[in-house]
Parts: sequence; structure tokens; C-alpha cells
Amino acid sequence: MELRKQEYMENKPDREAIPFPVRTHRYLALKGIATRRAAEKFIEEGKVIINGRKAVLTDRVQEDDVVTVKSIPNRTYRYFAYHKPRGILTHSPQSKTERAIADVINIQGIFPIGRLAQDSEGLLILPDDGRVTDRLLSPRFDHEKEYVATIQERVRPDMIARLAAGPDLEDGPSKPC
Repeated sequence: MELRKQEYMENKPDREAIPFPVRTHRYLALKGIATRRAAEKFIEEGKVIINGRKAVLTDRVQEDDVVTVKSIPNRTYRYFAYHKPRGILTHSPQSKTERAIADVINIQGIFPIGRLAQDSEGLLILPDDGRVTDRLLSPRFDHEKEYVATIQERVRPDMIARLAAGPDLEDGPSKPC
């Protein structure tokens, strides 16, 4: 498989622009060839060639380089849709009484994309494909998300205005709602 910048720009306009020069493993990840960790393994195994020579982990790809990846095994990825019930954590239980998705579903190698609070319920995607995580979660891909919430008090106009402006969350401001 040979990759060139022009092919990338023509065929993958929805992907992040490549900031040349870039480390080889990140280049392969940005091209959707493999996750960064898998790309590092391909480099260590001698399967990545840059301009006719075997790549090493410290190499950087320049805009006009020819990168070839040899003998990548075909892999089947799995994607599960899971309706998380209330009371189950998406990640990292803090006590022995808390249960996480991994405690409920016994499928090796999968992980949840995104998070839902313990008291929330809803759809989660559980893949074994790390390549999709950034594509689904990064704000630069601008995926619409829809939530249905029940609250105990009456909705006031100032509440709607705050939500519409983009509420402040623990990790920073959200986009306007």
C-alpha cells in the first residue's frame, strides 16, 4: 500500500490535515491505516518503508515522502451497540459494590466510546477498534448528540438561555445547545 499526500487530500477530506513533518506512527494513524500503537508495531516489524528504506520509530514523514506498508494482516473489527442501564458505570468503578460495563458484558477487547453517568441510561458503542474513538468523540468532526432529560423543577427561560449558550462542564464549556 503506497500513500501520498495528494491521495490523502483527494480521498480523505474528512480526516485531520497532516501536520508535516510528522512521526511515522502518527502519520499512519491519521491515514486510518492503524492505531498509533499498531503502527509502532508495524514499524518495529520492518513492515513500513519510507522512500525505499525501512522506517524506524524515530522517523518523521515529510510531505513528499513515499510511505509503503507491507503485509498488514486483514483484521475483523467488532462493534456492539449497548443500551447502558442506570446503575452501571461506563468506566472505572471506585468500590467493590459499583459495577462497570466490563462486569456486565463478558466480551474481551471491547471498550465503551464516550461516557454516561451512573444514573443515566442510553446507547453506547462498544468496539474493539481504537481507530474510531477520535472520529466519534472529537469536537472537530461535529457529531450531533441528542439527550432527553427529566428534571424536577419547571424549566425557566433563563435555564433555556444558559443551555442554548453552551453550559460550562467539568472539563470546560460545551458547544451551544
